[in-house]
Amino acid sequence: KKNGFIGGWYSHIGREKIPLFRIGFKNPDKQKQVKNVFVQFEASGIYSLGFYGLLEYVKMELSTLLGYEVTNDNLFPSRVDLNAFVDGFDFGAISKEMFRHCFKRPTEISDTVNYINQDDLQYAIDNDLKSFEFSSRSSIETLYLGDRSSPLYFKIYDKKKELLNSPHALSAMVKRNFLDSQGFKSDHVWNAEFTIKRAVLLQYGVETLTHLLISAGSIFKDLMSRNAFLGFDLENISKNRLNKNISKLPLHPIWEKIISDYNFCNYDVDVQRVYKTYKLGSKQHSIAVILRELKRQIEFDQSFTLSEITNLYYESKNVLS
Repeated sequence: KKNGFIGGWYSHIGREKIPLFRIGFKNPDKQKQVKNVFVQFEASGIYSLGFYGLLEYVKMELSTLLGYEVTNDNLFPSRVDLNAFVDGFDFGAISKEMFRHCFKRPTEISDTVNYINQDDLQYAIDNDLKSFEFSSRSSIETLYLGDRSSPLYFKIYDKKKELLNSPHALSAMVKRNFLDSQGFKSDHVWNAEFTIKRAVLLQYGVETLTHLLISAGSIFKDLMSRNAFLGFDLENISKNRLNKNISKLPLHPIWEKIISDYNFCNYDVDVQRVYKTYKLGSKQHSIAVILRELKRQIEFDQSFTLSEITNLYYESKNVLS
């Protein structure tokens, strides 16, 4: 339920006991607003068969299972992770202040940051900027920008360090084999990755997998340009941010190289993100948010009565007053 899908989940295991994908079948009596079958690619499946190899394998398995041809036109992406591996460059000194990013900032910024010590790992949470980081005593290991519950967020993390944390796990061994075969052999291999959910995919005009494969590369480049890494000179960045000249700062050369070299799907089409025109704080926006959440809760078989909903309204008014 916490993932918004009510039904049964199964794992599909390939050769050498490598997990390839998960498949879920929804409960039609409890949920109406999502597709009947949900497929999630496993990272180990992508690394072992390649993205296109796994995609063709899944379509073949689903076509046999469902009794009709499953194609890119009748698959509807609900979440996509678009990433780039960066070899030979160390982002260990990176911080959220070094980005000109596309994630919403609240109107009031607090300097309060909460820290939780976990052995030698430091976990920092910045509630206002909705970003957080994992760091060792010497450098950053993972930096998130954006809220992971939102339709779009970004993370950049030390891929080599991640794999060293579980050296004997099957998934880690598959990933290391892939990186070695692709020539990623330096001491610094980082992964820059956007997680894009359906709401944002639709803003880019992506409804089916066909649309996604045509525009994925351009979407990644567009998001990288908006979520611009400006370099390590915090003094200069802070000065330009204070003077409202942050948009004039150029991208760091490594960011420009990632964008120019990215060639996933080998398509280069113009993309434009079209936002909904809700005015923040308007009654129309509030009604839409309330209805969306009510619909989601009702689908979880909560069976709210009109009296209970009315009581919730008066309870919220009492809290505000």
